[in-house]
Amino acid sequence: MSKVDFFKDLVFKTNVVAGLEIVALSDSSFVYNIQVLEKKGKNLEPKNSYTQIKDKSQVFKTLKELKCPVIINYQGKGTIQRAFQDSIKENFTDALNRLIPSANENEFHIQIYNSNTGNSFACILRKQQLNELQKEFEEKKIDIIGVLLGNYHLELLLPIMNQGGSMNRIVTAEHSLLFEDGGLKEITARADGAIGDSIELGKTTITADLLPALAAAMYYFIPLPNILNNNKEVDFLNKEYSNKKAFVTLSRILIVFLLLLTLGNFFWFNSFFKQQADTEAQLSVFESSMNAYEQLNQQLKSKEDFMQKSGLQNGSKISYYTDRALYDMPEEIQLNYFYVAPTEKRPEKDSVMRFDSKKLLIKGVCSKSIILNEWLKLLKTKDFVQDVILENYNQEMDNRNGKFDVLVKLK
Repeated sequence: MSKVDFFKDLVFKTNVVAGLEIVALSDSSFVYNIQVLEKKGKNLEPKNSYTQIKDKSQVFKTLKELKCPVIINYQGKGTIQRAFQDSIKENFTDALNRLIPSANENEFHIQIYNSNTGNSFACILRKQQLNELQKEFEEKKIDIIGVLLGNYHLELLLPIMNQGGSMNRIVTAEHSLLFEDGGLKEITARADGAIGDSIELGKTTITADLLPALAAAMYYFIPLPNILNNNKEVDFLNKEYSNKKAFVTLSRILIVFLLLLTLGNFFWFNSFFKQQADTEAQLSVFESSMNAYEQLNQQLKSKEDFMQKSGLQNGSKISYYTDRALYDMPEEIQLNYFYVAPTEKRPEKDSVMRFDSKKLLIKGVCSKSIILNEWLKLLKTKDFVQDVILENYNQEMDNRNGKFDVLVKLK
């Protein structure tokens, strides 16, 4: 079994099923036989069994105590069945018309059994009769996960009958079934005086009265693909139970997971709090060292802040700016001052000296203002210059040089 199949069986399937045989008698009374089957690993083991129950309330009480889903095997009054010499596959309309010509398929629960010998069987029951039965089970909150008509499912008992040969016969309390090469050949009423078969499963003896109920329970674990029915309501009940089983199983797994997660968190937090207590104890011992560290750290941050605000951490490009700015300066211009990163103006309360690393301050004299303008235009074209501002220009007389202050903003 693959991991996927194992997970599906764990989540969607149950390990305990009750096979319930309902025999409708001609006087409108019923006889009930119950056989419980449990799957343990790869083996199927019989559990509780009840025979010849005639009180319906006792049946419901017993099934509620068992707390497991039920597969119903209905036979007797109300059912009509017939054998065919050909295989009718899944043609439910054809099967119904052979039993009751011109009948409405929607009114009948039709079950077809296709034998591997080439012949087939069909059995029908009115859906109204079956729906009333299902309603009673629903009111008692007993899960129905399948409905079988007749005795065709007794094919499942052949491997454990150990009869051998190509022809095998199974005799129940009411019928005699003849199988050829594993396929059902004919069904007849049990002959007077014929002894019903019994099966030994482990230490349990399954009598003839319980064979149909046993096979019905086995059908859940070993479904027969050659048994088909047209009742989608029954299929829905099976899926509904599987979904409910999955919900319960996954809820339990989730609860266990949350419980383990809670326990894990408890132990983790307990370890965390113990570690925290130990750490706090160590901190109290080394409190003086921590205080000294905090003071040194504050001093370091203060000095780093001073270095950052003063601009001393930025790389110096004095020689580069000087060379590129004065490379093509006209001869008519003479410089008096060339400041790289001049000091910033600061408030009176600010005692920290700061330098603006993004500025150059140039002071000098020039004989003609037009020459100065041309040089300023040339400075603006430099790749490191963002803007050039003439902050001051003063020329007292035409025959004297004009004084200028130029601010260069760097990129």
